[in-house]
Amino acid sequence: MKKFTYLILCLMLAFSFNACKSKSDNATNSDLNISSQETVSDENSISSNKNIPNQPAKKSVYVVKNFLAIEGAVIYDQTYDEYGYPNCCYFHKKCESCGDVSNNNGSARSNLTTSYYCPKCKTSNQVEIKADAEWIEVYE
Repeated sequence: MKKFTYLILCLMLAFSFNACKSKSDNATNSDLNISSQETVSDENSISSNKNIPNQPAKKSVYVVKNFLAIEGAVIYDQTYDEYGYPNCCYFHKKCESCGDVSNNNGSARSNLTTSYYCPKCKTSNQVEIKADAEWIEVYE
């Protein structure tokens, strides 16, 4: 009786594996049909959008191209951002009347207009720094 029960269990197991195999083959064939349809639709969407999927994203950034000391300043140092453009400039104040350059440090990140009192010749001077800036597109 043990042999008969063992034989029946083996046959049932074999039929169940066979049934599962045929179902997975059908599922694989249907998956192939779906993926081929998706590929065709993906190719159509790529050709209609003209986008390359691996192309890095562009973004616009406002950067300073250079700093100019228009009046009453001498630029002595600059720091740079991650794109290589000037981020901040450091300057000394200069008297336009006597030519004396003070040790008073200043910094500017954009256009700057201020006044400076010269202790040497006792005159008031204007300090003007201009930042030449524009919008650029960078890739990320």
